[in-house]
Amino acid sequence: MDQLYDHDQRSRVYCMSAVAIDIDPNSLLQLRHLPNPARIFFPRVDIVDHAHVTDVIDIEEVMTRLQSMDTMEIDAILLCCGLGGGSVIDIAPLIIAEIRKSYVEPIFALAILPCLEEGKRVSAKAADDLDALQGLVDAVILFDNETWSQKIKAAAAAAGTENTSVMGQLRQIPAGSDPRTHYNMLNERIARQIGLLLRAGEFNESGLDVAEVVLDAGEVLNTLKGNGFVAVATPRSDCRPDG
Repeated sequence: MDQLYDHDQRSRVYCMSAVAIDIDPNSLLQLRHLPNPARIFFPRVDIVDHAHVTDVIDIEEVMTRLQSMDTMEIDAILLCCGLGGGSVIDIAPLIIAEIRKSYVEPIFALAILPCLEEGKRVSAKAADDLDALQGLVDAVILFDNETWSQKIKAAAAAAGTENTSVMGQLRQIPAGSDPRTHYNMLNERIARQIGLLLRAGEFNESGLDVAEVVLDAGEVLNTLKGNGFVAVATPRSDCRPDG
């Protein structure tokens, strides 16, 4: 969400408002672009079962913060959450139910699938989280961390060789770089892909269309709604831009 917000600000389209919710203060402190008033922190307490996270996060306070934003001309609401963990994903059903009471716009979930190295328990919970989300939102946009992580590693290994594919356009990272850099690369890829959808048909302050695809918001919404799962992917390297 932080990098997605940064992409929006740098494009000067300003087509999104955002808030971040967490029970981990370090996660919120690491955000570089989202302004402090948009960060909602609930002090962590000892939670034996993640199902009790609702005892920590005040849904009414979250809704008050959302309703205080400029939501007069919104097209849709996007819930960003990592699957298999805790915090936001565990309160997603309650937040979505409350949002439905106040807004008629479609609600989409950007769901991040965990990497295999995170273990079977995380993967099993991610599957349960996904089942729950599917019945609550108008569409689930999936980002597979495992697949993209392997793509980034392959791009890093190929650094210094000629690579004209879409993955070759990724900002190269040194082989064996630290996990935080790798994590930031994954977030950057999410922001690039989803940012294109958010800016479809939008214009910047100079009146120039900044979207890299010739779509408008209505077409994007109609494509997403009712389709269940939507995957974030790259075009084939042999596809022409106008193809």
